[in-house]
Amino acid sequence: MSRLTEFAPTDHAVDPGPFTCPVCLRVSFNPDAAIHGWCDHCKAATGVPYDGPGRKVLVLGDTHGMSQWFKWMVVPYAKAMGCTTIMQCGDFGFVWDNDIGKVNQVLDWVDGVLRNAGLTLVFLPGNHENHPMLARLAEAADRNEDGHYILRPTILYTGRVAAWTWSGLRLAAVGGAASIDSDLRVAGESWWPEEVLQPHEVERAAALGPVDILFSHDAPVGVPVRLVPDVTSMAHR
Repeated sequence: MSRLTEFAPTDHAVDPGPFTCPVCLRVSFNPDAAIHGWCDHCKAATGVPYDGPGRKVLVLGDTHGMSQWFKWMVVPYAKAMGCTTIMQCGDFGFVWDNDIGKVNQVLDWVDGVLRNAGLTLVFLPGNHENHPMLARLAEAADRNEDGHYILRPTILYTGRVAAWTWSGLRLAAVGGAASIDSDLRVAGESWWPEEVLQPHEVERAAALGPVDILFSHDAPVGVPVRLVPDVTSMAHR
């Protein structure tokens, strides 16, 4: 469930929480230092550049619009690990409102956080998303060389089904899932029926052919994860 009530377009965190330095392993309570790449205990440069092949990507699960957690925990961790890209696998939650003005305000804020840290975020749609708003934003956006929709210079949306190449690897994103709590939500406000892939989108996904890495929100059948048994969910998986 989206929690945009936590969104606060400010440079000051209400409760920054701890940050563990990967160098000295001590807990830092100065996220401003951590986000810029310095541990306030050992003074080590925690934002160590990645010098391996290709790019180093942080794969991130549901963010649900939790702005303070994203700013003060996720972003410093990505920077500390030497990542340049965050791959967010659905239930992004920062595109939740039905008011385009408010959505743009939130995206501007997220873009500012990512710019400050030198990071780029790519996300695919989950189930708890405002899918009509995502479609509206995608329709108005340009695409980059990977085919991703440029919502902001640092925020890229894959679309519901997509494939691209990074560092010689063929990657794919297949979004959507069936909400097992849809009966507790309000259609058009906290739940949207577009959350599940349509038959033509399933055909598009199948037509992508073999890929090296699949990013998805739903868990494909056969993946050993503990999920609540649900007929609609299983059909989508």
